[in-house]
Amino acid sequence: MSDFFKLTQDLSQAVDQLNAVLQGDENTTVLIGGEEKPSVQKQAIDAVNAKMQIVLNAVADIDAIKYQTISSGLTASPNGGFFSVVSASESRYLDLYQNENGFAVFKKSYPSNQAITEVAKEVLDISEGFSGEAKYLGVEDIKPLLTDKNLKVLLGFDSINDKLIGAGILDEKDVLGLVSNPINEAVKLETIKNSENLSSEATFKGTGVTPLVTDKNLKVILGYDNKTESVLGSGLITDETMTSFGSALFKGSDIVPMVTDSIGRLILGYDVAEDKLIGVGFSGQSIEKVIYKQKVPLKEKIISKAINHVIAYGQSLSVGAAGKPVISLNQPYNNLTFNGGPRAFNGTEYDFLPLKPLAEDENPAPDGSSTRGETVCSGFANLASTLLAEAGLNPLEHVILASAAGHGGYRVSQLEKGTAWYNNTFLQHVTQGYTANPEHVVPAVLWLQGENDASYTTTYSEYKQALTQLSEDIDTDVKAINSQTSPAYILEYQTAYWTLQRPDISLAQLDLAKENNNVFMVSPIYHMPHAPDRIHLTSEGYKWLSGYFAKAYKSLLDGYEPEFLKPVSATLKDTSLTVMFDVPCLPLVLDIENLALTQDYGFAVGDENGLINLQSINVVGQSVVLELSREIVGVAEVRYALDYQSNLTDMNEVGTGNLRDSDPETISVLGVEKPLFNVSPHFKLNIVRIGE
Repeated sequence: MSDFFKLTQDLSQAVDQLNAVLQGDENTTVLIGGEEKPSVQKQAIDAVNAKMQIVLNAVADIDAIKYQTISSGLTASPNGGFFSVVSASESRYLDLYQNENGFAVFKKSYPSNQAITEVAKEVLDISEGFSGEAKYLGVEDIKPLLTDKNLKVLLGFDSINDKLIGAGILDEKDVLGLVSNPINEAVKLETIKNSENLSSEATFKGTGVTPLVTDKNLKVILGYDNKTESVLGSGLITDETMTSFGSALFKGSDIVPMVTDSIGRLILGYDVAEDKLIGVGFSGQSIEKVIYKQKVPLKEKIISKAINHVIAYGQSLSVGAAGKPVISLNQPYNNLTFNGGPRAFNGTEYDFLPLKPLAEDENPAPDGSSTRGETVCSGFANLASTLLAEAGLNPLEHVILASAAGHGGYRVSQLEKGTAWYNNTFLQHVTQGYTANPEHVVPAVLWLQGENDASYTTTYSEYKQALTQLSEDIDTDVKAINSQTSPAYILEYQTAYWTLQRPDISLAQLDLAKENNNVFMVSPIYHMPHAPDRIHLTSEGYKWLSGYFAKAYKSLLDGYEPEFLKPVSATLKDTSLTVMFDVPCLPLVLDIENLALTQDYGFAVGDENGLINLQSINVVGQSVVLELSREIVGVAEVRYALDYQSNLTDMNEVGTGNLRDSDPETISVLGVEKPLFNVSPHFKLNIVRIGE
C-alpha cells in the first residue's frame, strides 16, 4: 500500500511539473530529476533573444569597408584580410568574406532591417501566445495541450476532474460537452469502460519513464523518458529517423501523413482540404495515398567542407556531347568550376586555376572533340543549392565545385585506374580542386557511361566487376589526395543505348545499384530528349537529367541513400502475374501523357515457347498486375523497356515504357518545369510460381 501512495504522490508531482512547464512564464524554470528545466515560453523567448544577440554582435563588423562586388573587395584586401559586399538579398545587408590566398571565402551574413523586423515580429508572436493553447478561448476548466489549426482540442487536461481528456481517453459525448468547437465526425472516440485503465499509471512500477497512457497490463503506450527528455511510445520514432518517415518527407497532396506502413503507404492522416482525419477503417478509405516511403540511412554520412567537389566522369554524355547551344550561362549561387570551364580546357590546354563562377561553355574538349556543350554540372549544382534553400539551409554555406572529366567514346576499361585518362585527367581534377582550397571533399562522382560497352563485346559480369572496382579505386584515390574521411559515392544513370539489342550493360548498372551501398542509380534516360544523332542528349536533356543527380545528391546530404523505382519480384498465380516494386513515392502510374506510349506499357513476358500475350495491365498498390493469355511453360521472365520502342521517339535501339511513381519534384528547363518523378529502369525478373 505504501508503494501505491508513493506512486500516486509521484504522479501528482509529475502533473504539477508538466503544468509548470506548459503554463510557466518567461522566467519560470522547473526542477525535474535534479535538473532545472525552462518553461515552454522561457525556452522560446531565450531562443529569440539569442538570435537578437547575434544581430547585436554583428554591429562591430558592419562598419568595415563595403564593396559592390566580390572581385573588387578581393582586389582591395590583403591575404588574410576581411571585406564586406553589399548583398542583393532582401534578408541580408552585408556578406562577409576573407581573402584566402587570392580566393574569396564566404564567412557569414549580416541581417537587413527587414530581417530584424521579422525577428521582432517573432518575439511579438510569442508574447501574444505560444501555439494554439495560449489562444484557446473555450471552457476555462480545460487546459488544451494540443489543438488543431482551428483551436479544437485534440488533447487536454480537465482541471475539475484532474485527468487528461481527448481522443481515446473520453467518449465523444463527454468531449463535446467540454470544448467550444465540435470534434469532426471523422474522429470517433472510443469509450473506456474499464476504470482500471484510467488509473493504471498510478500502479506503474517501471523505471525512468513517466507513463501517460498504459494498457490494463501496465505496459506503457505513451510516456515521457526523463533521461532523454523525449516522448516515447508505441509507433513513435526518434529524432534520428524522423526525417526519413511520413510527414517529414511528405510533398504530395493536401493529405498530411501521421502514420504510415513500412513502404510509406498512408494508414492515418489528416485531410487539410476536408479538415478531417482519414485512414484505414474510416468510411472504407484505402491506404493508397501519395506519400514518400521510409528512407534508408547511408552506411556513412558525407562530411561537407568549404569546397564540395562533384565530378562528372564517363564517356561523351559526361562531357556534354551534342549539348549545343548551352543554356546555363549564369551562376545564381556561389557554385564554382575551373578556369577553363567544367571540362577545365581552354581549347588548347588544360586550364584549372583560379576557380570561377560555374557556368557552361562550348570550348573544345580535351578529348579532341568540338561538339561539347551543356554538361550536367550547372543544372546539378544549382538545383542542389535550391533544394538546400527550400530545406531551410543557406546554399551559400555549401559551395559546390562542379567539373566534367570524361572522354568521348571510351569503354569502362579505358577509364579505370591505371589508364592514362584516369591518371592524367580524372585524378588531376581532384588534385587541382584540392590545390584551390585544402578544405576540399569529393562527396560524389556522377557516372555517365556505358554506350560504347553496349555496342562492344563487354559482358554483364565484366562490366559489373569493372564498375565495382572503379568505385572502390575512386574512393581510395580521392582520400589519398585530400584526406577526406567520408566516402566518395557513385551516382549513375542507366544507359539507354542499344537496350533492345544488348541490355547487358544497363542490367549490370541496375543490379550494381541494388547490391552495392556505394553506388546509387538516379534514373534511366529513355524519357529525355535525344539529339539528332539518336545517342546523346540535347542541352535541354542534359539540364533535365541534372535534376535527377541533384535530387540524389540532396539525399546524400540528408544522410540517406538516393532512391529510384526499384523492381523487386515477379510472382505468378495461375495466369495472374504480380510485379512488385520498391516505390519512392506512391502511387505508381502508367503514364501515357508524360511518357511516350509504348506497346503494353513496355512490359513483355516470355517463356520457353516465346512471348505471351497480355490480356490486361493494371497498377495495384506497389505492384503492376499482368493478366496472361495462357499458362507459362518452363522457365519464364518478365521484362520492361527491353522489347518495345515507342514510335514517338527517335533513339538508337532504345527500349521505352510508361511506368513511373508520383514524386512531385521538378526542375526548370528554359522556363518549363520538367518532372523528376522516378521512371522505371530497364529490367528483367525471373518469374516465381506461388501457391495459396
